[in-house]
Amino acid sequence: AKLKEDFTYNLRLLEERDAELERYDAAFASLRAALRDKESEASELRIAAAEAAHAVAHEREASAEAGRKLEAAVARGREEAEAIRWKREDELQALAAELESAKRTAARRVAEAEEALSAERRDGATALEEHSRSLERGQREVVEAL
Repeated sequence: AKLKEDFTYNLRLLEERDAELERYDAAFASLRAALRDKESEASELRIAAAEAAHAVAHEREASAEAGRKLEAAVARGREEAEAIRWKREDELQALAAELESAKRTAARRVAEAEEALSAERRDGATALEEHSRSLERGQREVVEAL
């Protein structure tokens, strides 16, 4: 009877251990599946992170290229503005020189015209004097003839 009791006790212990082992096996299988899922998720996240890093690098390069193009455009704009400024300055200097030349020409013409007018006045005054003398002589001759 004691042997049967010990056997039953040991059998129960073995059944409990088998049940516990089955629970451990189930928990282990569940944990293994969860680990596989987490490893798959981590792999997907690593892929996504690599893609994001690639996209960031691409965007940085595109941004740098856009910055270089903008700097080049600004430099071209400055050069064009400077060229226009110099051209306008040259044109203004040419116009100023032309204006100065026109002023000198006009002043010379005015002086020549004033001199010609003065000469005509002198000539006119001389002619008037001669004519007056001639009239006076003519009057004297008429008076003397009377």
